[in-house]
Amino acid sequence: MLGEKKIKKILEKALLSSRADETEVLIILFDSKLSRFANSVIHQNMAEYNAIFFSRAAMGKKVGASSSSGFDMEMMKKTVSRACEYARQQKENPDFSGFPHPQPFHKISSLDEETARLSPDKMAGMVKIITDKADSAGAGASGAFWVQFQEMAVMNSKGIFCYFPSTSASITNVVTRGEYTGYSEDSARAVRNIDFEAVADEAIEASASLNHIAEVEPGEYTIIAEEYAIAMMLEYLASMSFTATSVEEGKSFLAGNWGKQVVGDNISIWDDGFDARGFVLPFDFEGIPKKRVNFIRDGRAMGVVYDHYYASKEGKSSTGHAVPPNPEYNEPLPMNIFMTSGDSNLEDMIKSTDRGLLIKRFHYIREVHPLKTMITGMTRDGVFLIEKGEKVARVKNLRFTQSITDALSCVEKISLGRKLVMGRENYANVPSSLVVPKLKIRSFNFTGKTTF
Repeated sequence: MLGEKKIKKILEKALLSSRADETEVLIILFDSKLSRFANSVIHQNMAEYNAIFFSRAAMGKKVGASSSSGFDMEMMKKTVSRACEYARQQKENPDFSGFPHPQPFHKISSLDEETARLSPDKMAGMVKIITDKADSAGAGASGAFWVQFQEMAVMNSKGIFCYFPSTSASITNVVTRGEYTGYSEDSARAVRNIDFEAVADEAIEASASLNHIAEVEPGEYTIIAEEYAIAMMLEYLASMSFTATSVEEGKSFLAGNWGKQVVGDNISIWDDGFDARGFVLPFDFEGIPKKRVNFIRDGRAMGVVYDHYYASKEGKSSTGHAVPPNPEYNEPLPMNIFMTSGDSNLEDMIKSTDRGLLIKRFHYIREVHPLKTMITGMTRDGVFLIEKGEKVARVKNLRFTQSITDALSCVEKISLGRKLVMGRENYANVPSSLVVPKLKIRSFNFTGKTTF
């Protein structure tokens, strides 16, 4: 751990080497450890201590960006120099209004010492809890256990300096019993908050439950979607619809519907980087404090996230949602998504369902029509037929094509409990997160079935 003072001195030296009118530097140092396991045996242990360094430079209204790995001072200065050179080669952007000025932000830490110092032996012992339980159940466990300590800092020539240390941990687990699989995962800022026994039990139960296979034809079904499935749906909804870019490009269903009912009135979705139930992140990658943004409140369209560029362009204030400089992907994004809880539980949802499907998770999702929030994908690691309030059989995986907003307009029950799910994307090794419930959805469209 370098610490705030040492990192500040490093960034000051890098910043002073710039010959641009304005300069920004961002560094993310990370100490990552990863244990992969298959067939109940750890087969790979990895550790990496490294840094990702970014620089943006502005020459008038010309902006260039560059990045590199490591934290050698000469390398950083070369990165800043490249950003300056790239800026000289750009066309002027009339909408560029300069880099942001400093804003006060609430200093917080999300650093857990035990997690930061976790040894490979202790990690193996935690994985062993899962593999031993799978072995005892006559099954095999496969997955990955990831732990990271990181320091993130941003500085610019207008006086911004922000520093944030944090830790993260995540375990994914697939239990295989013959041709049947079950899935579970858990994430936390502190590794002691991950319940490895529960992670093992959840996947084992999903793999062992009901060996009878029922034939289910494509069509519309009531579904009970567990948190992993809901998290994937919301990630796609957020990237398609909850950004200033998607509104500007006419791809967001929120555009033109502000204040109007767009989904069921039992649905609220928002982003909050300060809520400790998710992965806390107090400022964005250009040093602007995070603000809570309500996307949907009680079913009504409310707002989207902004970075400094898009906010200045529209005469608004940034919500603190800039991502690291990237020439291929440079738009604000939500990274700390929450969805409202309800008053139900899984047992109530199943008992109240005359005929439907219980879905563990989705995978291989692709966008079909962003404006209509249409996606397609497949189920995975546990699909069960429900009849007359009981799980009666397993079902082979199904393909779906579904509008997310249509699904969120048909939510009959929402679980009281919510789960922290690590996002499928991270940004320069900074993880995103979602805190979501289970949902019972009255109508969900399945378009095909598989042979497995």
